Amino acid sequence: MVPPVFAAYARLLHPFASRVGDSGELAWREVAADTDLRIGPGTSFLAVALAGDLRSPPGPLVLAPSQGSLPASCIGPLTRVLGSLSAEPEDCRFGLWDGYGWATEASLSVLLPAGAGHRPGLEAPGRDYIVFRGGLDQPARLEAGARQTPNLWWSSDRSWLVATDIDLESTYIGGSRDLVEVLRGEPGLEVLAVSPGDPLVDDLEGPVADRLRAAVETVVGGGRARVRTRYGTVEGWLEGGQQGRMRTRYVSALSPHRGDSSAAAGET
Repeated sequence: MVPPVFAAYARLLHPFASRVGDSGELAWREVAADTDLRIGPGTSFLAVALAGDLRSPPGPLVLAPSQGSLPASCIGPLTRVLGSLSAEPEDCRFGLWDGYGWATEASLSVLLPAGAGHRPGLEAPGRDYIVFRGGLDQPARLEAGARQTPNLWWSSDRSWLVATDIDLESTYIGGSRDLVEVLRGEPGLEVLAVSPGDPLVDDLEGPVADRLRAAVETVVGGGRARVRTRYGTVEGWLEGGQQGRMRTRYVSALSPHRGDSSAAAGET
């Protein structure tokens, strides 16, 4: 997603949205507060939400972070940092995934700068992107008009790259060590330093995994156990007997987008 050509890399965690009234956003560290979960390079949003749910008393009810688009609250802080460290902040390149249903010729002619066109300008494995040029105000303008930010941003001198994959709840950034250090200290952003070899998503970890492991290991020869939470059900089993690897499967009520109640399922 971000090529291994930069001096340093960062993972920007998209904040959770509160499910209680309209009380705004919550950082991952806030949801995981008072739990044993350590948020690392591959920690999933599900592990954070479930860890908070199983603590006593339970943590706040939340909606899943924004998937595939940088949240509006993060755009300003990120563009300010990038602009302060860019030689030409008004001359950047952007890539928008060409698979969005709303991305018609008519809508793009309004949302994108003149001459951007509605055809892929960049081909990548499994992803084609409409490429356009502009200043660092473009992500905010696109988000305001379509509730979607570019999936790729990069500077004209290629000193940094921002990538928000359509399937992820985080944004990844490659650049200088100074850039990553500034981002980690930027108010309004929750940023981790990562490396190119780090996993995008770890196996399920924390209190949920501990409960599953304890339950499964009591079953001679391997078996299955379930943990139910406010967010759905997590099932675990030992693959290869008691000494084997624990596998997990979840059915989650967490919505990938605020206001969407569709369920999601996954397996690790």
